[in-house]
Amino acid sequence: MDQKILQKIKKKLETEVQKLSKNIKKFKEVPNMGSSSEDNAEGMEAFSENVDLSKKYKTMLKESKMALKRIEENEYGICAKCKKVISSERLQAYSAAIF
Repeated sequence: MDQKILQKIKKKLETEVQKLSKNIKKFKEVPNMGSSSEDNAEGMEAFSENVDLSKKYKTMLKESKMALKRIEENEYGICAKCKKVISSERLQAYSAAIF
């Protein structure tokens, strides 16, 4: 893979890791539920949505970190199943791709 493209992807992944880590920290805070049952219901709904989103962010964070590790180990861009080269177009579109 072209080194300029690889460095661009690496920088993109590093930025993604920072953003995801920051967003995950935000979701660890339990919202103030309020005093009425309506406030409690709205707070719980928001908290539930945040938990789902946090799980998605954690998965994305793990994938991005794994991609950075593969770059460091010179294994980036190789399919985890068939060991063939993944196209640079695919990797630029989805930097954490392993297939």
